[in-house]
Order: sequence, then C-alpha cells, then structure tokens
Amino acid sequence: MALQWLRDQMKYLKWVLWIVIAAFVVLFGNDWSGVNAPLQAGDVAATVGDETVTMAEFRQQYQAIESQYRQIFGDQYNDDMMRRFNLPQQALNNAIRRRILLMEARDMGLDIADQELRRAILDIPGLTDDSGRFIGSDAYSRLLQSNRYTPESFEEAMRDDLLIAKLNSVLADTVYVSDAAVERAYRAQSETATIRFVQLPGSEFPGVEVPADALQAYYADNQGDYQLPERRVVSYILVDAVQMRRDIEVTDDEIKAYYDANPDSYRREAQATARHILLTLGPNRDEDAARAELEALKARIEGGEDFAALAREASDDPDTRDRGGDLGSFGRDGFVADFTNPIFAADPGSLIGPFKTQYGVHVVEVQSVLEAGMRPLAEVTAQIRAVLLNERTQQLSEDKAKELSQRIGAEGVTTVDGLRGLAEEASVGFQTTTPFGEGDVVPGIGRGQFNEIAFGLNPEGISEPVKVPRGWAILRLDAIESPRPQTFEEVEARIRPIVLREQQKVAAEARLAEIKASLEAGSTTLEETAETLGLELQDAPAFNVDGSIPGIGADRAIVDAALAADAGTFGGPFPTPVGAMLFEVTERALFDPTAFTEAQTTVRTEEEQTQLRNLMASIVELRMRDLDVQRAPGIFAAFGIEDPASPVG
Repeated sequence: MALQWLRDQMKYLKWVLWIVIAAFVVLFGNDWSGVNAPLQAGDVAATVGDETVTMAEFRQQYQAIESQYRQIFGDQYNDDMMRRFNLPQQALNNAIRRRILLMEARDMGLDIADQELRRAILDIPGLTDDSGRFIGSDAYSRLLQSNRYTPESFEEAMRDDLLIAKLNSVLADTVYVSDAAVERAYRAQSETATIRFVQLPGSEFPGVEVPADALQAYYADNQGDYQLPERRVVSYILVDAVQMRRDIEVTDDEIKAYYDANPDSYRREAQATARHILLTLGPNRDEDAARAELEALKARIEGGEDFAALAREASDDPDTRDRGGDLGSFGRDGFVADFTNPIFAADPGSLIGPFKTQYGVHVVEVQSVLEAGMRPLAEVTAQIRAVLLNERTQQLSEDKAKELSQRIGAEGVTTVDGLRGLAEEASVGFQTTTPFGEGDVVPGIGRGQFNEIAFGLNPEGISEPVKVPRGWAILRLDAIESPRPQTFEEVEARIRPIVLREQQKVAAEARLAEIKASLEAGSTTLEETAETLGLELQDAPAFNVDGSIPGIGADRAIVDAALAADAGTFGGPFPTPVGAMLFEVTERALFDPTAFTEAQTTVRTEEEQTQLRNLMASIVELRMRDLDVQRAPGIFAAFGIEDPASPVG
C-alpha cells in the first residue's frame, strides 16, 4: 500500500543510500509469507568468524531480491521460480558478503559519525516536512514501527550502509585505469561482426568408422580421467527402521496425551483473509473526496457488482490491484494496526469502510476471520501420529542396533558369516557392498557417515552402530582395493561414443572445407549450400569480442576469426558441440577514433567501476578463505528448500 508512495520518491534518493532505502521500501506492504512471523531479529542466520548474520538481515536481503524478481517477472513469479533460482541462497550469500565488507571497513579504521548519520536520515523523503524540517520523534518512530523497524535497528542499518559506501569510496581512490586499457575496452565494445552460418551436425555421418588406434590414442591421452581411487568392500547388517515402522501402532489415547502435553505446538494465531480497494490522498484528492468515491463503489458492490472487477478498475494499490484487491491470508500484525483492527473486529462476509490509514482510505471485504486458539485435535491427529511413529521408530531401531552391537562384542563376532548370522528378524538385513570410493554413492545407503566410517576401519574391523537414512548399520571391512588406473578394457565402452563423436566432427569439418573452397571460388553461395545440405541458414546478431552466437555459444576461436575478417569473406570450418560450422561475415564495425574520443570519459568510468567491483569481490573471497563461515541448520526449511550440500558463498 505504501509502495507506490516510495516508488514515486525513488528518483530523489542519493546513491549512497540506495541499499538501505531499497531495504526500507520492500518492508512496506510486503508479507514475507510463513517466514516472516516466526523469525526474530536476534535469531542467527549464519556466523562469519566471530560475528553473526541475523535473521532480520537475511530477511531484508531476501525481500530486496524477491522484489526485483517480482518486478522482472510480474504475475509469472511464483514459489517454483523462487526455488528454481534459489532466492534464499542468494539472499543469505548477500547478507554474508555484506557482513564481510563491514568487517573490512572497521579493520581499515572507517567509521560513521553521528552527524553523518543524521544528515543521511534527513535526506530520506518522508522523514522531513515540506519545509525540510525533521518530522519529529513520535512520527519517526510510528513510521518505522509500521515497517517492523525500531529507531535503533533502522539507524544501525543506515550506519552499516553508509559504512559500506565509505569503504567503496576509499577503495575507488585506489583504482587506476591506463589510457591503453580504456582503448582496449572501447575496441572490445565497438568492434563488432555480423555473420550468417550453417552448422553441419556430426550425426549426418553415422557410418564413420572408429579405428582401434583412435580409441587407444584417446585412452593414452586421457588416462588421468580414468583413475580409480582407493575403494572398499563392506559387509553390514541393517536395522531397517522403515520395515520396523510398519509393525508399530499408535493409539488414539497416545495421540490425545501428546496433544494435551504439547499445547504450544498446536496453537493457531488469529488469521483473516480479505480484499480491499485503496484510494490514496494527494493534491488532487482529499479525504472527503476519497470517502465519497469509495461510498459510491461500496454501493455498487452492495448492489451486486463484482468486488474484484471494481478493485482492478479503481484501486491505487499496485501490489493488489491486479489480483482484484486480494490481500491473501494475514495475521493481526500483517499490516498496520489501523488497517487490521477493523478487519478482525468485523464479521466474515461483511463490507467495511471507508476508513483511513496512513496509506489512504480503504473499503474492505472481509472474507474470513479465524480467532487465535488451539487447532482441533482432529485437524492435527495425522501430524501427531507421524511424530509419535517417528520418535518410536527411531528409538526402537537405535535400541536394536545397540543390542546387536553388544552381542557382537559378547560373542566375539569377527567374520562375515558371524555378522550374517545376526540378521534373524524381518527388520534386520544383511548386505555386502560392491567396491566403492570414499565419495561414492553406496547402493541402498547413499553416502555420508557410512562412507566415513568404512574408510576409518581397519581390515576385518567391525564398527559401532552408524545412523543411515533407513535406520542403523553395523559395518565390517572386508577388503581394500588400492588406487589404480582403469584398464583400456574397463573403459573402452565409455570411450567409444566420445571418439565416435569426434570422428563425426572431423567428417563434418572435411565436408565444409570442400564447400568453403567452392564458396571462395564463387561457384556456389551459402544459401545454395544450406539448401543442398538440408540445413538452416542462420543469422547471428552483431557481437563483439565478448559475444555469443545463437546455437553455437561463446566460442572464442569463432568470435576472433569473425572479428579479424572483412565483410563478404568466409570463415571456418570450426568444430562446434554438435558438429562443425562455416560462416560468412555480412557486416563489420571498425574502431572509430573520433567516436572513441567522445566516449573515452564514459568508458574510463565503466572500467573503473568494473575494477572496483572486482576489488570488492576479491576482498570478500579472501575473507571467506580465512573465516569460518557457517550457515544456520534448516534456515531454508520455511521455503520448502533443503539445505544445499555446497558450502556457503
């Protein structure tokens, strides 16, 4: 609701405040869905050495990124897109980099004086009146509180952003770009080529033979790619928790007892669903005019017209207008109290308003109101049953694994047969693995602690119980295979298709080389060539030295050859991922000294900014190497995303 006001003010913001104002903006009117409510400002999202990144910092970074994606993709943006682009990971990385830059700034002795902070705050539109005076402490606190800030937390965020801006300014003074570098950058931008080309797939030559000596040569040249690490063979008994779970029963009395003993787990916050029409106030509309307009709209709704259609027609809220005013589901603190209090006091199905908030004047259709309280037992029975089954299964399977481990010690079990003999029950199985490496996936097990324990055992050694995805395992190390190169016979089947594709590319290049000779002699054209071969004649848009060719990619050899050629000449053939290609240069843009003189200042600035970004990135990279950076476990669970296996950063 307040987003539009802030968007209108954006053009007045100073660049040094962009980050904090962007964070300030996204907190207006944005509901962070299920993630917003349970997070507290002090909760830790990550640790960076001895410092922490709070959940509040993570949330602000997430909201800023999500806002950008919503602006780019509009109504197409959804949770699947959020997960595909992994916005939570991006946000956490941004928050960690920000923390590292703050550490670097402080280590350099940089600081923000109180006077600098005050000046920056007074530069923010909305915090001063029409005459440029501060709006006052009470109004300041109310404005921040409505956007989940306290004056202290907002000023701390402001101070941090100003400190990063000062670090940026100090580092910018160290950047130097020579005249020669400026000219190289301009040439790279301005010198372009436009081509058209044909691409002949290697699959057009299915009958190409693969000579035995070519297979042997490829094996000899790439033997480093075909090395087997140390591998181990393990026998193990598995206490199968999945199998054990099938035999466990949970009674209704146990479910009721768990429900009564854990009331906090099943409390429900008050929730409402509603949609609204907002009319903002300004020079062209005062409160009385807005109320009159909304009374007229309200009468039309009560007369049977569709609320959503009128919201799309009349509402000034850009965030809900296209959804027919739909606000979704929200709690009492989902919006400012002046807005939510009338809604939670209304009956479901009622039409309330017009009433005024700091955003303007509203009419609201209250669709549902659910007061806070305990969720009914029937609603959570399946959830509790799953919890109790999981707890009991885990405990019983662990107890069984410990019992078997004690028997192994008491009975002096050391052999494979002795281990196999312990698999006496349906829930206890026996397996022997195929050879596996320390990082390999073990069939039926996966990888992780099982591999770690296996590679820590001595020959014929038997482990303590090990937790695995299906339950608990007890391992015996049967054999160790030393690292060795794979033989040609072991890898021939994998090498053959690789060499075949290369031979097909060679055949495609040879065919295009013949055609190129005809093109250069003038006895045929590229159009005729494409038609004869049954290929598409493709046009590539103009590209520079950093360019890419559709269907080919950023092949430096092809790009350089095109930029070195004159218009009307032919280039190639060149190998491509699928075969070979031949091109004709149709246009060339060359270096223009006069244009360079005019653009020199702009190019120098761009190069300085590029070097500054690279310098900042290198600082973060070096700090990441030196610091112990840890992500809080389960931080992405609220997004329906498992913690990635990759390291932070």
